[in-house]
Amino acid sequence: MEVVVKKILGILIILGTGIFFLACTKEESVPFENLLSYKHSYVGDNSAVGGIISELPAGETLDQFELRTSDQPYGIIVTYDTTSSKWHEEMSQNVMMYNSAAFFALVDNVEVVTFVLKGDKTEEVHFLRKEVEVLMSNPWSYYYESPDKWEQGLYKPLYMEVVD
Repeated sequence: MEVVVKKILGILIILGTGIFFLACTKEESVPFENLLSYKHSYVGDNSAVGGIISELPAGETLDQFELRTSDQPYGIIVTYDTTSSKWHEEMSQNVMMYNSAAFFALVDNVEVVTFVLKGDKTEEVHFLRKEVEVLMSNPWSYYYESPDKWEQGLYKPLYMEVVD
């Protein structure tokens, strides 16, 4: 009986360790596959835009988002709660730049992305597709080809983490 208990305990430890490592690996990677599932989305697709926001940096500080679909240019308005302990003020420009480029890469018909920083004072920052495209060295479809192209082409140049 004691041998059976030891074997079961050993199997549970091995399974638990494997699950732990799988969970850690998923958390550490840039969410390329998750983001790529939203390519060719449209501003009018509420669930796609919400899914993109949840995968992008600062998604955990989302207060609300709004879709502008009645008149062109079509837009996305994302409101972040900057009073959240997860919001880092020194990274706000980088987060908004990278997140706007990700929206332009994934949402075909978005022309304007507005970020509202809601906190002690409210601030709005607007990004226009045509202005961000000037900064990109490749067409948006290039970044879909691999996680490396996404990370090297969009993530690294547009989102630089501030080190304490």
